[in-house]
Order: sequence, then C-alpha cells, then structure tokens
Amino acid sequence: QEEGRIQAVLKDARESDPSGQGAFLNPDSGKWRSTPPTYIRTNEYTEAFQDVVDTYGIPRYQEANPALLAIVTFPFIFGMMYG
Repeated sequence: QEEGRIQAVLKDARESDPSGQGAFLNPDSGKWRSTPPTYIRTNEYTEAFQDVVDTYGIPRYQEANPALLAIVTFPFIFGMMYG
C-alpha cells in the first residue's frame, strides 16, 4: 500500500517536470538477510593502522582483520621507500 502511494507521487512528479526527468522506485523484493556489524577492538598503537585499513574497506563479519598484516608490513615498506 505504501509502495503504491510512493509510486503515484513519483509518477506525478515525473509527469509534471518540464525537463522530462524524474525518479523511479525499484523495490527490492528479495529476501532481506541481516549480517551483524563488524566491531574491531583497537588500542592507541593499533588505531592508526586500523584507520589505514578502514580507508580500503571494513572487513565483514568473521573475516580476518588485515590490520594485523599492516602493522607488520607498513613500517617495513615505508622504510624501503624513504629509507
């Protein structure tokens, strides 16, 4: 019922727009699967490395945390580049 009302409002807005642009509603009728959020415990030392890893993406639930690898390799590679 609510979806039909939203569709009608969007249709009216699309038809009244002189430029011919508008919005569409594409409902997702697939089964909704809930995944738990990822919580990564950090301390003062690991927080900076976790921030670097989080810029590339947060690991999913029950995935390995790549920040542990970054803690080991990042200073070494940084030293090779500028050392």
